[in-house]
Amino acid sequence: MNSELPIIQKTFDMLLWLIPKIGQFPRKQKYVLGERVERTALDFLGLFQKAKYQKSKKIQDIFKRW
Repeated sequence: MNSELPIIQKTFDMLLWLIPKIGQFPRKQKYVLGERVERTALDFLGLFQKAKYQKSKKIQDIFKRW
């Protein structure tokens, strides 16, 4: 991922840190809250990747749908 935009690289690094932390959540939070946090973080990364390849300059439109 060396050729990625810095925000994409930083978000990926955050995910590498975050996912093991979710595994340390207490059992009640791990499966509901942890899954939601993980999915939101992955969606966030996906939006940045989508914005990188967006042909139009209206990147705000991508984030409005989120």
